[in-house]
Amino acid sequence: MPKKRSKRNEIREERKRKRQEREDEQETTQAPQSNKPDKKRRIDSISGEVPTTYPEDEDVFLAGAAQPEAEYFGQLDDSETSTFHHIDSTLRDHDSLATSADVEGHVEMAFSYADGKELKLACSQSFSRFLERLIWLSNTEQKKSLLKKFAGHYMSLLQHRFASHICETLFTACAPVVEEEMKTGFVETEATTAVDEEGKEVEVTGVESMETLFLATLDEMEGHLDFLLTDRFGSHTLRVLLLILSGRPLAEEGGRGRNNNVVHSKSKEDVTKDITVQREWMKETRRVPESFGLAASKIIEDSTGGMDTTTLRVMARHPIGNPTLQLLLDLDILLTKDTKNKKDESEGGPILLATMLPGAPKSLSDPESAATDFVKTLIFDQLGSRLLEVLIAKCPGKIFKPIFSSILKPRMDTYVKNETAAYTIMKALCRLNKADLEESFEIIEPLVPILAQKHRYNMVTTLFERCNARGCQPQIERLTAKLSETYGWGYDKIIPNLFLLSDKDDASSTTTTDNKKQTLDSSDPPSLPKPRISILPHAANLANSMLSISGKPRKAIQTSLSKLSRGALLSFSTESAPTAAVVVKALQVPPEPNPKPSPGRGALKSPRGPHKLLFASLTTPATQIMTLALSKHGHNVLNAIAAVPMFEIPFHMKQNVVSVLAQHEDELRASKEGRRVWYAWNGVLYTRNLGAWCREMKRVGLDGTTVGSGTQNGSEEGEDNGGVSNKGHTAGGAECQGKKLRPIDLAMMRAAKANREGDMDKKKRDRKERRKSMPLEEESGVVNEQSQSENDDVKNGESKAERKDRKRKEKKERRKAEQMEEEISHVPVEVNVKS
Repeated sequence: MPKKRSKRNEIREERKRKRQEREDEQETTQAPQSNKPDKKRRIDSISGEVPTTYPEDEDVFLAGAAQPEAEYFGQLDDSETSTFHHIDSTLRDHDSLATSADVEGHVEMAFSYADGKELKLACSQSFSRFLERLIWLSNTEQKKSLLKKFAGHYMSLLQHRFASHICETLFTACAPVVEEEMKTGFVETEATTAVDEEGKEVEVTGVESMETLFLATLDEMEGHLDFLLTDRFGSHTLRVLLLILSGRPLAEEGGRGRNNNVVHSKSKEDVTKDITVQREWMKETRRVPESFGLAASKIIEDSTGGMDTTTLRVMARHPIGNPTLQLLLDLDILLTKDTKNKKDESEGGPILLATMLPGAPKSLSDPESAATDFVKTLIFDQLGSRLLEVLIAKCPGKIFKPIFSSILKPRMDTYVKNETAAYTIMKALCRLNKADLEESFEIIEPLVPILAQKHRYNMVTTLFERCNARGCQPQIERLTAKLSETYGWGYDKIIPNLFLLSDKDDASSTTTTDNKKQTLDSSDPPSLPKPRISILPHAANLANSMLSISGKPRKAIQTSLSKLSRGALLSFSTESAPTAAVVVKALQVPPEPNPKPSPGRGALKSPRGPHKLLFASLTTPATQIMTLALSKHGHNVLNAIAAVPMFEIPFHMKQNVVSVLAQHEDELRASKEGRRVWYAWNGVLYTRNLGAWCREMKRVGLDGTTVGSGTQNGSEEGEDNGGVSNKGHTAGGAECQGKKLRPIDLAMMRAAKANREGDMDKKKRDRKERRKSMPLEEESGVVNEQSQSENDDVKNGESKAERKDRKRKEKKERRKAEQMEEEISHVPVEVNVKS
């Protein structure tokens, strides 16, 4: 007997039948489809996957954006494939191409063989990367030749998965050529005909400027810009082209700037790993001709001119159109500031901004207006909020003020508690004055415990930074106390709660003296659970921001670090790059001065500050020194210890560290991290000339000197330090200006300055060695000469006491003269001490 159908199945069948009837009715009447997408497609769009066609209101913003017909350029045959594979392998072999002349000759040969096959190479999955490497190594003439070969086929190339990256690389590599031709005054020549020796007419090709070639490329794209806005492969090339036309940097420091995120995806492949390419110019702004600015404005007008507020709202939620719209809005506002004769300037500023917020700024005060609805709709959307962040950060003040006062401020507590809307609030906090910031602080302060418990530290970090920038010292102290109260009233619990440290860290980092294998294994970073990996960078940003603010925030982090056990601190320093950066920052900044020094003779004794406590925990027992030195992240901590001034970490403590390093010199030189530590501590100078090493180490931090500034330094090999700076500690220099120093600090600084070169000690040693090697007769002659001079003094009527005073004065004058010579050759230490 068949199973009885349930009520749920009947409902499902009824829905299916109605949906089928609705689809049949739409086909017969040719009515437009419903704007509401099904549930499955909505989930796909939220997950970040790029669908083939965007389901939501596609006809609204893609009406008239017909896809151009793509061309097929053929494939490489087997002989061409093997030849280009050999050329590519030779190009990446540094031994076969030792000099720049060899590289230029090989690139010239590659271009000559690829003549007529450029379009096939660009569309090839295997050799498109090879063509990108050739473009980076090519000269100006080769780049221009490739632009001419691609002319007439750009729309087919931009739609291709691999050829679009070729176009992007070619445009990027040609960007500095435009500025060079502007500086040198490049003059174009037109194509003409000439007569050769045999009397035949020969065509002479003209020489075009890079500016002309770029404008010709833009003319070919005209009419298809609305399609490129949302094309999966052509959109990123369009963004790069917009940055080139505006002269903005094509890359930012560290590769994590906003330009990098807007232009490229996180999985952007670097094809220049095996070749040497100079790309420092990409981080700088460039000088561009006026025609480029006009071309960028025309692209913005043509691509967004036919859009209304509804279209832009849908475009803002598009996974591909949103980054392009961000860049268009940013450039529109930037170009409007430079261009005073904008046709829509009287109506509220940039054209795109006026389309997004119609009637602004007056309409923003009306809660029922389209402009207000646009902001409220996008602030909770994962993609739309990114566009809103650009709008908040870049819009004119007359637009920002009503947005903040009428929309953001009344519901700030709700927005701060939302994970997506909080980023828009952070952008708004960066533009507030002191009075508005204090009012916003009163709203956000009660929510700090909730943010800390959910590990959303970005808002707290922004509050610290903005209050410090605006000089809101009471708010900084209240925020520090609130954070301490959240974790149980005590500075010692801040770091363990911020970074989710557990008690297992003590046992996991215990090392023995004789087990070298355990020491080497502990250098590898431990595997972290996935949720904690995402928390560590944000917690490190908060800790570093607090360390950069003098007063209670800095004292809280330094005290919390110094209260960690030895095992926990060692594990914290070697765990990951963010955690190691916090320890490095704590060692680089000076400690907070003691407000109530102990009276009497004990005032001359230096208290155990956070630097000494951190040093003792990190280097005791001595086996932990090698654990740090061979660690991927912990070696930066050991390098930071070498840069701490002598009045924070005494000299004899550093000498103990370098003595341990000298005993394991072979192990240090065998690893990349160990070599960095050996150079940072000036190990070669320590083994060859101990006196010179002592003098240089005592000078660290007193006059801005860093370790290794004489003969070596930690960056000699040009290796990356994992994002952690190894610059010297300048607490005795610039940061101590106007601070009240302790007596022991002044005594140490005077002693280091007096013994900077150690000339007096060297002269005494030389005199002793000379006397030891002197024959007995000569030595007796010296003694007789001295006794004769003493007899002459007695004959002249000078007593023994007067002779001693006279020699003491002469010695004092000689010492003054030597000190003046030293001050001429060295920059004197200037310390302002308040009485």
